[in-house]
Amino acid sequence: MIRQLAEKFSLDNYSLVAITGGGGKTSLMFTLGNYFSCWEKVLATTTTHIRPPEPGACGVFFTGNAADCEAMAAKQQSAVLCAAARGYDGVKLAGYKPDEIDALSAAGAFDRIFVEADGSQGLSFKAYEEWEPPVPASSSCQIVIAGADVLLSEASPLTIFRFYLLNKRYQIAKGEKLSFMNFASILSSRSEYLKNSPENAFRLLLLNKCELLQQEVLTETIACLPKLLRGYDAFAAVSLSEDRVYAAEALSR
Repeated sequence: MIRQLAEKFSLDNYSLVAITGGGGKTSLMFTLGNYFSCWEKVLATTTTHIRPPEPGACGVFFTGNAADCEAMAAKQQSAVLCAAARGYDGVKLAGYKPDEIDALSAAGAFDRIFVEADGSQGLSFKAYEEWEPPVPASSSCQIVIAGADVLLSEASPLTIFRFYLLNKRYQIAKGEKLSFMNFASILSSRSEYLKNSPENAFRLLLLNKCELLQQEVLTETIACLPKLLRGYDAFAAVSLSEDRVYAAEALSR
């Protein structure tokens, strides 16, 4: 899947990639990191709080400040995946500030950096508080991820992170199912999913968990959703768990 997307959208052109949204951010970050670390020195990190990598998910696991992270990078071999964060409380990693990620990228400590720059409490869709998302300003690519399962579920706090904000802003009632129009509108909003997105960043919307959709619904989603999106350069319907791309296409902002 990653090879197909990398080739289709020339992902090797982007040295600082921010991953936002919900529905597979951490899995995507480490999958991308492992792919590119076959020939590059890669950093996987966060500007929020994430669970530490699973055993074997990376070559180096480091906790410390950003300056020490840069020093750690200088000691590594040319092809390796490093996971790093400021600290670890025994449950989650605490990440770096966005400007610290910008500085690490500018210093050239790593060939490529993937940063999880959002939180969703493990849910596939969300609404945004005022302070979110902490996307590094120099990100040259932003991958926005959403889980296709939200299209099958009744809207509620159990399926949408900060559902109360979605209800307040878009009058989406508890028990209602999201329409393609509502889904695309929220994904395209500069007050929601594209808030703090660098204007010059290549923006890819990744619809994950497509294996959960019946063929008829999947076909309709692939046909309708990309036409409703605004502000994105590309769209892909995928399954991270099955390592599969169902559709991938370039878009016009």
